Amino acid sequence: FEVGIILTEKGEAHVQAVGEYVFTYLRLMQQLPVSEELFAETKDIDEMNFRFRSLGNPVSVVSSLSHALQDGLPVEQMLSGSAKVWELDKSQIQEVADMLICARLRLCWISKSFTEEDCPDTERWYGTRWGAGALPEDWHRAWEAARGGPAAEAAAAGAKMGMALPLRNP
Repeated sequence: FEVGIILTEKGEAHVQAVGEYVFTYLRLMQQLPVSEELFAETKDIDEMNFRFRSLGNPVSVVSSLSHALQDGLPVEQMLSGSAKVWELDKSQIQEVADMLICARLRLCWISKSFTEEDCPDTERWYGTRWGAGALPEDWHRAWEAARGGPAAEAAAAGAKMGMALPLRNP
């Protein structure tokens, strides 16, 4: 699971607040029941994207088919297995959603504003500077705090920040 966020220079000055928004939204998703309507809509969109996708080159198609064979997909799902959702499994969706916690987070922050002090290591092939470290403790506390609480609190916190789960398309 990956969340990508592109920030302006001003946004980079407020990464902790951005993280609070992300974890508030995750909390909203985790606390509210799995939506059968949203699942059905996602399934329909995936089906449409699969049916009208551009054809890949033959080497890529063969490579993806060999991966599908190794993944043990049923024959009828070989071509479309990774491109579509198949069945609604609320418990599995909830299990995955429950794993979206700060302790499992890997934050990858790419910025032109970092200094050599921020990035003390050098990648050996291209000489790209980089650094690694623990998440600042105050960010961790704030992001975990944004994640806690019952469903009603999650919905209220999300609404206060202008967040809600997507509505069904008309």
